[in-house]
Amino acid sequence: MKKPCSKSKLLCAKIQLLRRKMIRCGQFKGYTHPETLKFSEKLDKLIFRYQRENK
Repeated sequence: MKKPCSKSKLLCAKIQLLRRKMIRCGQFKGYTHPETLKFSEKLDKLIFRYQRENK
């Protein structure tokens, strides 16, 4: 039987995936491209949520 993922681990996985997407986008489109900045904003929100939940 599979263990259920904790919210923290799932959130960490989402953060890592989004970080990779943001870096890749920045490398190809530029670090100030609107799409890269959107990834950055989403990443900030996820990191803030993670920090808030893991105090």
